[in-house]
Amino acid sequence: MLQAMYSGVSGLKAHQTKLNVSGNNIANVNTTGFKAGRATFQDQLSQTLRSSASPTANIGGTNPSQVGLGVALGSVDTLQTQGNLTSTGKSTDLAIQGNGFFMVSNGSRTFYTRDGAFDLDSKGVLVNSSNGVKLLGYVADDNGNIDTSAQIDEKSFITIPVGTKSSVKQTSSAKMDGNLSAASSLQSISTKVSGNLDLSEAPPLMTTTIYDADGKARTLHVSITAPIAPSGAGVPTGATQRWTVKMDVDGVDVPLSPNPKYLYAVQPGGAGTQTNYLFADATGSTVGSAIPVNLSEGAGSSPVNVDFSGLTATSKTTATANGQVDPSPISSTLLTVAGSLNASDGSNVVSTTTVYNGTSKYQVTTTLSNPLLSPAGIGVPVGATQRWDVKVSVDTLPAGGAGYPKVAFDSTTAGKSSAYYVPGKGIVFGDGGNPAASIGGRVQLVGSTAAAGAGNEGQQVDTGFPLTIDLSSVKTTGVTSTADGRQGTRPTWNASSVVYDSLGLEHHISYEFKRVLIGAGAPTGTVGRWEWTAKEGTNMLATSKDTGKKALFFDSNGQLLNKEVQKVPLTNPPTTVPANFDVALDFSSMTQLAGDSSASVTSQDGFKVGTLQSYNISADGTINGVFTNGLSRTLGQISTATFSNASGLEKQGANLYTVSSNSGLAQVGTPSTGGRGQISAGYTEMSNVDLSTEFTDLIVTQRGFQANTKIVTIVDELLQEVINLKR
Repeated sequence: MLQAMYSGVSGLKAHQTKLNVSGNNIANVNTTGFKAGRATFQDQLSQTLRSSASPTANIGGTNPSQVGLGVALGSVDTLQTQGNLTSTGKSTDLAIQGNGFFMVSNGSRTFYTRDGAFDLDSKGVLVNSSNGVKLLGYVADDNGNIDTSAQIDEKSFITIPVGTKSSVKQTSSAKMDGNLSAASSLQSISTKVSGNLDLSEAPPLMTTTIYDADGKARTLHVSITAPIAPSGAGVPTGATQRWTVKMDVDGVDVPLSPNPKYLYAVQPGGAGTQTNYLFADATGSTVGSAIPVNLSEGAGSSPVNVDFSGLTATSKTTATANGQVDPSPISSTLLTVAGSLNASDGSNVVSTTTVYNGTSKYQVTTTLSNPLLSPAGIGVPVGATQRWDVKVSVDTLPAGGAGYPKVAFDSTTAGKSSAYYVPGKGIVFGDGGNPAASIGGRVQLVGSTAAAGAGNEGQQVDTGFPLTIDLSSVKTTGVTSTADGRQGTRPTWNASSVVYDSLGLEHHISYEFKRVLIGAGAPTGTVGRWEWTAKEGTNMLATSKDTGKKALFFDSNGQLLNKEVQKVPLTNPPTTVPANFDVALDFSSMTQLAGDSSASVTSQDGFKVGTLQSYNISADGTINGVFTNGLSRTLGQISTATFSNASGLEKQGANLYTVSSNSGLAQVGTPSTGGRGQISAGYTEMSNVDLSTEFTDLIVTQRGFQANTKIVTIVDELLQEVINLKR
């Protein structure tokens, strides 16, 4: 009977413990990060009254007969379930959603907790506001880099020194973005003077439109006047003729040196050789064929090179005739000779064409030869500057017909006239009887013989087949000038940026982009070229013409072609302290489209000196500091730990746990990785105690305790009855 009493006593003890656990849970219902406990019971040893017996062939088996000796406490477990989160609005309050514990330290020992009520102490260290232990994590270096493979120890404190920590970052790269206008003008850099320049006639005034650096159209006048035979000092060797060159821009004379400026026709190989047109200095040494013209207006305009190397001293004519054979025969009546003559060219000037007489074909060859400058004498038209011998030969097609080939006209024959060039009139034939007159610029093949007729008449091509040969279109000097460049919006664009050295000092960099002619060295497909410069104040840092740097080349779609050289270093900003540094300038996003220019530096990675102003903590525990200079940089990252058996951690009070022999080792890492929960800043985790469960357990525990007291009472009464048997 005493066994029953002792069993009741054990039940009282066990329910008393369970009551203690429930009381502790209810007491900590509002404790931050508290995890509820749970008591479990187990029966004690049992007294065996009769052992079990196995069945036989005649008798069945029997179960063991045992009487229990009471109840004992099985365990008190910690329920590591998620507590609800409550918003505090305080940036240092943290809660873990999911598995894991914050790692905190008192400087000599590491603890683990779910209590995220942290605050900053006077040194900017994150500490638990209730017990002062310091939060542990990974500390970032001066560039904001975090090594999450580093070992976390008792001194790995997280510090957020608001108002005290300063930050500066030297610029290493900058990005240029935007558009350079495809509609911008191109400054003229070259004007070509070309064509046939004859010794006997000056060309008319040449007018050319050129463009300055502002895209403004300017008018360039080039005058080549007064051709004379040069002599005396300062005349180059081999010079046969000299012209005076004058130029003006918008009516303002261009100062030339020497003044006047002389252009010489030079035949370095002697008479009859190729003629070059060159300028000379005062000593007679040739100095090339070009004159640079500086524009008085247009900021940044480069000289325009007026180049006379395109001038020639050659004779070339062509001949055409009317008439046809197919589809129906039409006889030729007019043969026209056109082209240019130059008295410096010693060769014969020959032109050949086919003429038609019904179904017959003839080849007519016109030859001009033996030019004579400044002809004089009887029969020379007034104003004539050149005289040329003219011969007209005729042959059948196919060649060698009877009586062919034949000379139909020869100006050297007695009674015939040479061809004369008269400025303003062209080629004419002289009238021997009237020196002041002329008889036009045509050869009339009308006679029965070559000697018959007037001074400009010759033998018919064939009997009954007269022909007129018109030389009036033949000219001597024919010179033109053309310039490059184009009109449009201003062809320059300026941008600026600020970069920072290692001390946070500002350097103001100005960039200038200038559209130029494509020129040599451009990639295939280039339609636009822009040169660039970078300056700090008056100090030139870099230009696209420097070694290792390139201009910007754009294709027909407005995209940059030279992708391989987009990052261009800007070298040596002018400062002695700290050391010079480079900035990699990235042009890769720039375009050349028809819109307005808008290129600018859109970003650079440097910052001036700034003080930590605020911070925020992300879900992965990263602490980002925001500085007064606008820089945002990582200050550190919170570390958390998980355990294979979190319920096996040993409570140390003050919401702290330590590792036990059954918890397993701490698996340390960053939040949101490796099964570790994420961080919620501005929240704390509430206690996971469920009051409804706890009150239910209280009722059950109370009834269990009362029932066990009844056992003790009943046993006591029965024992009293046994004692009373003696009476």
